Amino acid sequence: MKKHSEDEKLHGKQGIKKKHNNKQRGQELKTAGEFFKGFGFRMGPHGPEMYQKTVHKVGLYASMQFKNGSDVTICLLEEKLVKQEVPVLEEEHTAHEKRVWEYRMNDLMKTEKQLEGNLQNLFMVLMSLCDSTIKNKIENTSEYPKLMKRLNLVGLLSVIN
Repeated sequence: MKKHSEDEKLHGKQGIKKKHNNKQRGQELKTAGEFFKGFGFRMGPHGPEMYQKTVHKVGLYASMQFKNGSDVTICLLEEKLVKQEVPVLEEEHTAHEKRVWEYRMNDLMKTEKQLEGNLQNLFMVLMSLCDSTIKNKIENTSEYPKLMKRLNLVGLLSVIN
């Protein structure tokens, strides 16, 4: 006589049907190359229009890929580092108000550090979206060594634009 496993006894011979998450239903997250296909920074008559479309696409990518990606999107659209407002602690405050202020300051510092890291991560993505003419333009600027050393995304955008 054949021994049945515990699983077969409980669920029959068909087994358990696993639930699929979105990734398994053909909605896998694309690689950066696939996601940005048809986008990039170029010289020529369509360059400024492509710049705007690409910046918006990079903002969407940041929102999908990074924690606090919306902060990155704001910086991309403003083309500058945009930080949150610093909470104010009144002169006369209670112990509770001070604890809340300390919590908010700690959260603000973490968010700013995360934003700077996300902007640095996107630097190489943006460099990969530049055609050879734009890359040469970037590499021939006096700011290029500083941009590469700090992975300064905002500075890179100013050179591209």
